[in-house]
Amino acid sequence: MQKFTRYLIFPFFFLYFSYIQAGVIYVNHGASGAANGTSWADAYTTLQAAIDAAAYSGDEIWVAEGTYFPTKNNSGAVPADARQKTFRIYKSISIYGGFNGTETLLTERNPKTNETILSGIQGITNVYQVVYISSTSNIILDGFTITGGIANGSSSYSHGGGIYLSNANNVLLQNLLITQNEGGNGGGIYNVNTSAITVNQVRFRGNEAIKGGAMYNDNTSSITVKNSVLCNNHSEEAGGAIYNKSLSVFGLINCVFSSNSTLGNGGGCYNNSISAMTITNSTFYGNSADGNGGGFYVVSSSSCEFYNSIFWDNIDQSGSTAANSQAWANNSTSAKTSYYTLIKGSNGSGGSWSSAFSDGGHNLDANPLFFDIDGNDNSSCSEDDNFGLSAGSPCINAGTNTAPGITASDAEGESRVQAGTVDLGPFEGIADAGFPVEWTFIEGDWAYTNSGRVAALSWGTAQEINNDYFAIERTVAGQDWEEVGRIDGSGTTDRSSVYHFEDAGIPVAADGVVFSYRIRQTDIDGNFSYSQTVELVVADAGKASFAVYPNPASGQVTLNASVEGEENLDLLRILSLNGQIMYEVSPQTQKWEDTIDVSNLPAGMYFAQMVFTNGQKSIRLMIR
Repeated sequence: MQKFTRYLIFPFFFLYFSYIQAGVIYVNHGASGAANGTSWADAYTTLQAAIDAAAYSGDEIWVAEGTYFPTKNNSGAVPADARQKTFRIYKSISIYGGFNGTETLLTERNPKTNETILSGIQGITNVYQVVYISSTSNIILDGFTITGGIANGSSSYSHGGGIYLSNANNVLLQNLLITQNEGGNGGGIYNVNTSAITVNQVRFRGNEAIKGGAMYNDNTSSITVKNSVLCNNHSEEAGGAIYNKSLSVFGLINCVFSSNSTLGNGGGCYNNSISAMTITNSTFYGNSADGNGGGFYVVSSSSCEFYNSIFWDNIDQSGSTAANSQAWANNSTSAKTSYYTLIKGSNGSGGSWSSAFSDGGHNLDANPLFFDIDGNDNSSCSEDDNFGLSAGSPCINAGTNTAPGITASDAEGESRVQAGTVDLGPFEGIADAGFPVEWTFIEGDWAYTNSGRVAALSWGTAQEINNDYFAIERTVAGQDWEEVGRIDGSGTTDRSSVYHFEDAGIPVAADGVVFSYRIRQTDIDGNFSYSQTVELVVADAGKASFAVYPNPASGQVTLNASVEGEENLDLLRILSLNGQIMYEVSPQTQKWEDTIDVSNLPAGMYFAQMVFTNGQKSIRLMIR
């Protein structure tokens, strides 16, 4: 599996808190029903309306894909100054994004495919803070992109462009992309006077601040950041990615800090007055500071310990990548010890140890042999960056299984210990290129054209990396697989794609014979993976068939439907994901083909649907 952090969904976090009388409230910006939040059809169209309507502790708010804008200020009023608008979270609720607007179970959503954006862009300006969480407890915010906050106002409006978090406890921030936010302290997140804060599977990218480009934490009793990526964040004074001050407990687990920078101290992470700090299975690479501690900086703290981690190619004011450029600690930090950790320039454990941290034993100084730090696009801080370990890496089986905070799974959910001893860094095992396609669906049905019966296949991908082509393979009645066609892939793209293929070379077969199809995806290096198998039974062709082409469509799309026997075609229609009818016709016949102009429909995913006497069939339709 590819070693880079994606938005992953871990079902056990859905039980993070236990509530009574909790219900689901629906939000979809495109809904046109009663706007009371009781269903997808009658969803609220703004997120704040759903938050305000939540009546019970533990209510869940499900938000469909799309972009949402704040409507009120942090006091709950509609402000005269649009910059004061924010998503105000002040109740014990769970808010989940990443839905397409049809799901009935939380586990059916896909935040990566169904991007749900909380945007701070207000016309030609930006709000101070996109999300405001204060004076509450037991909060989950999960499955969103948070962007566009610029906290450059006065007083409390000067911090936390992405999320402003204060006087709260038991907060889980999960499956988030926090990007392109700015603030005085904490461009991405400003966190002060809180307790029990967990940041899991969050990607901080391109945030800026005076202190703590990605995150600023002050006077917090306990905070854990895990399974997260912090890259290309910047600060003017200290803490390119994270700035910590006056914390009781701070933990980093399975995290990557890369290409963060500061004009002061601590290119990756700055720490001041921390009672207990543990860094476990994390990687600091390519961070820079114009002061001290290119990767990590700690001062005036009681305890700071490294376990199973990697510090490589960080740079400080000296212009070198010596050990103190990787991680720096002053003499006022009582206990500062490195165990089972690779630190560039340290000479490894032993008599020649050279580091500001004490030698706790089993430390290394050797090239970690990351698999591909710039990914296939040769650009840092993109989702294909691969900080996994290549074969022969000295970090493999070089850690301790008893490290504080060690988890059963690595940053991508794979087993943490695979060969008896844990590896160093966030990702366990030897990395591979991974298959460059993330499948979303494959479906098929019989269809009729002027030349006769065809097998109509459709499939989709959430992303593709160096994808060369798709080969369509068929087997009849369990015989050998044979290739029946090819379609070019999309190369490298992070956009959802839908493909369509018709197999017109159907051999004659009796009723009941099974035709099976699968798609073999092949990348430019020759690696390949298979989709799931679709089975079409010949007898099914005598009941109803439905085809939609081209798919994806940009100008026109053709709906081809037919039924036989006592069936009758009642309706053909195109629906948006929230159920809105975009096109509808009532053929009242057994065969129908219609070409429709869809150029006026917004780009996105739709459903083409045929309704007949005793049933219906639906096909996903991508419009570009």
